[in-house]
Amino acid sequence: MHIFGAKRVLIEGLESSSHGGDGFYIGGPPGKPSTDIIIRGCKAENNRRQGLSMTSARRVRIVDCEFVNTNGTAPQFGVDLEPNNPGDYMDDIVLLRPRTAANAGGGILIALHHLDTQSYPVTVNVMEHSSESELPPFDTLIPQEINVTVRYSRL
Repeated sequence: MHIFGAKRVLIEGLESSSHGGDGFYIGGPPGKPSTDIIIRGCKAENNRRQGLSMTSARRVRIVDCEFVNTNGTAPQFGVDLEPNNPGDYMDDIVLLRPRTAANAGGGILIALHHLDTQSYPVTVNVMEHSSESELPPFDTLIPQEINVTVRYSRL
């Protein structure tokens, strides 16, 4: 499932599994993030790269979704929030009750190393994360000089 530069998208109850890349991808071209996206009650299993990759997005809600058994090529996380360049957005992103399990790289990764001091401020909330049989359950790569707010809670 590839969402690229889209607006006002709702996906419910979809399984996106056993792909050669990502189960779900949310991004956009430079300066045009995907906006107002809701993915609810979905599952990504046995994908080769990630369960969910997000590279440029605003106002996204990932609710009650499962990302499991990602394996094959790095980084192999259940969820990877990773802008590709300084002009990408990661604004008002909420993962509510995500479940990650047995992902080869780990559960959730927030990797912001491609952003710089001119990048739009980052706001990410991960609430009530459930993680099983993976290390690390949650990881970040955040340069000190950028404007970032990340909140995380685990069940």
